[in-house]
Amino acid sequence: MAQVGWLRFVEARYEEALASLASGYRIAESNGLRTVLWQIVMWRFTVEWRAIGWPVANVTLARAEAMPIPRSSMAVAMLPLFQSRRALHRGQTEEAVNLALLSQRFAMRIGSHMQAMIFSLYSADVLLAAGRIEDARNHLLHSQGLIDRVPIYRCFHAAQVLMEARCSQMGGNRALAITQLRESMFRAGEQNGRYYLRFCDEAMSPLFQLAFEEGVEVETVKNLIRMFRLKPPKDAPDIWPWPVRIVTLGRFEVQIDSEKLEFSRKLPRKTLLLLKAIVALGGRDVPEQALCDTLWGDEEGDAARNALSITVSRLRKLLGSNECVIQQGGKVSLDPEMCWVDAWVFEARIAETGFDIRQVLALYGGAFLPEDADESWSVPARERLRGKFIHALSARAVELESQADLPTALQCYLRGIDADPIVESFHQGLMRCYEIQGKRSEALSAYRRLKHTLSVLLGVPPSETTQKLFQDMLQRQSETGALAGPDSEIRSASKVKRGGVARLPLRRVR
Repeated sequence: MAQVGWLRFVEARYEEALASLASGYRIAESNGLRTVLWQIVMWRFTVEWRAIGWPVANVTLARAEAMPIPRSSMAVAMLPLFQSRRALHRGQTEEAVNLALLSQRFAMRIGSHMQAMIFSLYSADVLLAAGRIEDARNHLLHSQGLIDRVPIYRCFHAAQVLMEARCSQMGGNRALAITQLRESMFRAGEQNGRYYLRFCDEAMSPLFQLAFEEGVEVETVKNLIRMFRLKPPKDAPDIWPWPVRIVTLGRFEVQIDSEKLEFSRKLPRKTLLLLKAIVALGGRDVPEQALCDTLWGDEEGDAARNALSITVSRLRKLLGSNECVIQQGGKVSLDPEMCWVDAWVFEARIAETGFDIRQVLALYGGAFLPEDADESWSVPARERLRGKFIHALSARAVELESQADLPTALQCYLRGIDADPIVESFHQGLMRCYEIQGKRSEALSAYRRLKHTLSVLLGVPPSETTQKLFQDMLQRQSETGALAGPDSEIRSASKVKRGGVARLPLRRVR
C-alpha cells in the first residue's frame, strides 16, 4: 500500500496517495515494520508539503524527526533534504542550502545513478532559491550527464531543461529562458515527463509566470499548476489558475478550479453569506465577533460562535480545501494564495501609478454584491469600491481628454455615468468630448439627460459650472450656424445677457 501511495504521489493524485499511505501505515504498524513506518511518514510529508500546506506538513516532519531514523543511506539522505525545504519555507536560506548539500553527499553513498541525479536536481532547485546560480549550474551539469548516459532517465529531461531555464531567467537571459521553457513544456508531454517536474518546486512558479507573460503553452502550464497545486507568486497575473476565484463586482460567482460552482440541491445560503461577509469586511483578519454580529446577531454569544465554526467548516468543504479559510486567534481570513477576489485585484490595480484603464474597466463589472444591496454589512465596501472607481476613472478620463484620446476618454465618462449618474464631471466631460468630435447633437443630449436625472433623483438643476458649459456650447454653435435641441430648452438656456440686454432666442436649423 505504501508503494501504491508513492505512485499516486508521482502522478500528483494526492488524495489517493494519502489514503494509500494511511492504509500502508496501519499494515506496517501492526506488523512492527519500523523502517517502513518511517518511510511512510516521510512520504506522507512530501504529499502534505505540496498538496495541503506547511502547517500540516510541519507536524508530519517533526513526527519523522522524533522516530528512530533507519540506517539506510537513502533514509539518511532524505531527512536533511526535506529539512532544507522546511528551512527554505521559513526564510532560513543558508541553512536550507547547507542541508540540501548534506543530503546530496549522503545520496552519493547510495551508489544509485538515479538517486544521484534526483538529489542533484533537488539541490540545484534549493541553490537557485538562494540565488546561487553558478553552484546550481554545476549540479545541473552533473544531472545532465547522468540523463544523457542512461536512456531510461530521459523522462527527467523536462525537469532538467526547466531548471536550466530558471538559471537563464535569473541570469537575465530572458530570451534563452523562454526558449528553454518551450522545450521543457514539449518534453513534459513525452514519457510522462510532466510528473518529474515535481523536483523543481521553487523554479516552477516564476517560470510559469513567464510562460503566461509570453504566451508559452498557456493551457499546459495551467494544467501543471493545478496538478502540482502551485501557490501563485505575489505578482501573479490574473490568468493564474487560482484554486478559488470569487467575483463580487456586478455579480456574485464562485469558481473552483475554473469551474463555476453550481448547486443541484438546496442553496447553502448561510455558507455563501459567510463568504460574502468575509470579503465585505476586508477578507483578512476579520474579527469573529464582527461575523457573529453580522450573521447571527439574534443568537447568544456561545451559540453564535458555534454557528460560525460550523459554517466555516462548511465553507472550507464548499471551496474544496481547508487552506482557503483560515480561522485562528479569534479572526477569519481568506488565504490570498488560494483565493482570487476581483475586489482585491481591482483595489490593487487602481492604486498603481499609471494604471491600465482597460484592466480597471474589465475588473469593475458593477456595484459590489448587487444582490445584497439591502444588507447593511455590504454598504461600506460597496461605497468604498464605487468611490475609488469614480475618483480614479474621473482623473484618468481627464488625462486622456488632455491627450486628445477622445474615444477612450468617452468610454471612461460613460462608464462613470453608469456607476453614478449624478456625478456632473462625467457629464461635463461627455459634453466636451462630443463637441470636439463635432457631435453637437450628442453634446446637447448629454446635458438634457443630466438635467432630467438631477431633477428626478435630487430635485435640483445642474450646477452653475455645467450650465455655463452648456451656454458656451450654445454660443459656439450659434456662431457656426448649427444648433440642435428643443426650441423651448434653447430659449431658456440662451438668455445670456450681454451689456444688460438679453439675447434673442436662436433659430433652430432644420
